[in-house]
Amino acid sequence: MLRSIFYSVLLIFVSAASGQDVALTSVMRSQYVYGNGNPLHDKPVIQTDLCLSFSNGLWADVWGSVPCDLADTGKDYGTELYLTAGWAKTVGSYHVSLGVGYDDLYHADRFEGSDWGTVIFEASKDFHPLRSFAISPFVHIETYFIFDGSVIGDTFPRLGSYYSLKLSEIARLEGKGYLLYDPGILSNKAMLMGDLDTSVHWKSGKNSVLEFPYFRVIAPLTTAYGGRKFEAIWGAGITVKF
Repeated sequence: MLRSIFYSVLLIFVSAASGQDVALTSVMRSQYVYGNGNPLHDKPVIQTDLCLSFSNGLWADVWGSVPCDLADTGKDYGTELYLTAGWAKTVGSYHVSLGVGYDDLYHADRFEGSDWGTVIFEASKDFHPLRSFAISPFVHIETYFIFDGSVIGDTFPRLGSYYSLKLSEIARLEGKGYLLYDPGILSNKAMLMGDLDTSVHWKSGKNSVLEFPYFRVIAPLTTAYGGRKFEAIWGAGITVKF
């Protein structure tokens, strides 16, 4: 994980030099289940994200996962480093984001093996049906390339919505729900997954937000393959902007 520390320090340095925005988020999750429902680590993990954004829409992000039990670090897919960069802008009334990523998987200390390259597209639009409630339906598409040659260009489309409900002057209920179609990556058969997460965000300072409680449920909506099943995940976290 030395590489993740290096990139994190680099992003902070670049931001300080250029006056751009940095958001640092660190969360604890009761287990790590991948976005397509694959269970990667069945014990608690700490997952940390550092995002640098520029006024012209460019952004860069470093995301890392390590087991809470540090003795398990590097032993399975609970240890991961994900590097992404892209561009995000509002085009008319739509929010559009394009990006590329490199997912440094187990072993997360070398650029080889079953690591993933990704191409990412998302478009969303905000609606405010109530004064204190907002939804943002979205379409999100990720195309994966695995460098060992076992999978070339498989795509995960997601269709869902973000939501935000103001509870008080210092608290909001936020999250997202979506359907994901897995075309059968990594020799699995095609299937449909449902995923819903929600958490209460508490403003704890001028530039910090606490996330507690966090709850996520993910479940196959068709015949399940690859060890995927109903999962319930809980956790907490904090975000600091500087």
